[in-house]
Amino acid sequence: MEYEFHVITNGIQNVDTLTEKAMKIAPYVSYVHLRENGCSGSEIYHYAQALLRAGFHSSSLVINHCAEAASAVDAGGLHLKGTSLPVALAKDHYGTMRIGRSVHSLSEGKEAEFQGADYVLFGHVFQTNSKQNLPARGLLQLQEIASKLSIPVIAIGGIAPENVSEVIAAGASGIAVMSGVWNAPNALQAVKRYYEALNGRVKQIEQTI
Repeated sequence: MEYEFHVITNGIQNVDTLTEKAMKIAPYVSYVHLRENGCSGSEIYHYAQALLRAGFHSSSLVINHCAEAASAVDAGGLHLKGTSLPVALAKDHYGTMRIGRSVHSLSEGKEAEFQGADYVLFGHVFQTNSKQNLPARGLLQLQEIASKLSIPVIAIGGIAPENVSEVIAAGASGIAVMSGVWNAPNALQAVKRYYEALNGRVKQIEQTI
C-alpha cells in the first residue's frame, strides 16, 4: 500500500522560497497544501501560479479553504476547514477536485464522509507546538475513526518520522506534516526521512529522477 504524504504550508515562506522547496520535495510527497491563512484569494492564486509555472504538477496541489483559487488554477484538491463550504456543496460545485476536510472527532468524520468527502485530516494526534493549549487526541481516537470510516484518514499533529509507524499501525492511510518540514534546517532531508518511514523507498525514487 502506498501511504499518502501531505505537506502543508505554514504561511511563513515567501513565494520564491516556497516554490523552491516545493519543487525539491515534490518527488517524495503525495500533495502540497497551500494553507496561507493570512493571504487573500488573489495572493493564494499568485502562490499557486508560481508553483505551476515552476513545473509543479497541478494534480499534487491542494488549496486549503479558498475554493475560487483552487478552481481557477485547476488544482488537484480542495481542503476544507470548519468555516469553509459544507463538503456536499463543495462537491456539487467543484466535484472534479479531490475534496477533503479537517475533523477532530468521529462524529465530524462521519458527517464529512456522509457529505461525500474523499478523505479527512484527523488531529491533532500528538502534542504539537501549534496547539499547545489543547490536549492531543492520541492514537486510540485515531484508531477509532480510522476503523469506522471507509474513506482515507490522514493523521496530522506532532507527526515525526519516529512515530509514523505507530500512526500507520493505528489505521491511518497517511500523514500530514507542517512544521516538521518547513521548520527543518533542510526541508528535503526532512521529507526523505518521513517518506522512508512511510514507504522505505527513497533510494528507488532517487534512481529515477
